[in-house]
Amino acid sequence: MQNSLQVDAFEQIHDLKVDLQNLLQSVEGERKLIRQLLSTTNRLATSTYSRNSAGFNKNGRIL
Repeated sequence: MQNSLQVDAFEQIHDLKVDLQNLLQSVEGERKLIRQLLSTTNRLATSTYSRNSAGFNKNGRIL
């Protein structure tokens, strides 16, 4: 009986470890996506600022 409980506990711990590893990979993927989105947003903001200082209004139309 005790041996069976130990096996069940080991299997549950192993399953939990696998779930946590999968969750970690998912979070790392999300972090990578967020970094890419921030990078793109920063480039767009810089581009928009450059256009504004070059004689364009905030909608991209020539002043």
